[in-house]
Amino acid sequence: MRNALVLPAAVIATGLALLGLEAARVARAHGVRGEAVGEPARSEAARAVEVFLQLSAHLHGSGGDDRFADAIPASPLVVNELVAAASFALHRGEIEEPRLVRSELRNPTWAGRTVLTLDSTEYWVVRVRDAKGTELRTRAEVVEARYHLLHSRREWTVVGWDLLDGSRGEAAR
Repeated sequence: MRNALVLPAAVIATGLALLGLEAARVARAHGVRGEAVGEPARSEAARAVEVFLQLSAHLHGSGGDDRFADAIPASPLVVNELVAAASFALHRGEIEEPRLVRSELRNPTWAGRTVLTLDSTEYWVVRVRDAKGTELRTRAEVVEARYHLLHSRREWTVVGWDLLDGSRGEAAR
């Protein structure tokens, strides 16, 4: 009987050890409010914001095409807001085609155990066309934003953002 218990005990001990290793990995990848954000969390979160910005631009330029919406690394609420913004422009009879020229991501900060904020300065050129494809205007925008990202299932997801003071736009043509 004693030998029959040794194997299950060894399996349980191995499982607990693996669980402990995974917990240590998660602890290294995540932080607590106020702690410095290290690698790989910093670069993974920055990459998620870059993908978010690129796919959001494609979504907006397509008038809300679901193929782009499904690929955006964001919560359903955030994606719905992006689709609504694209649909609103289309409803006005205009198609806005934003192009991200450059983004500067900075100040990664832990806002909780698995929530990180990341500030950004984004430089955009937005072409506006009518439904026939005629270019109506082009404008340049500089957007200051703070992104809120949640880490779960080994990926970062944008769960919200705030526009910061200093966001500005100007007509380029």
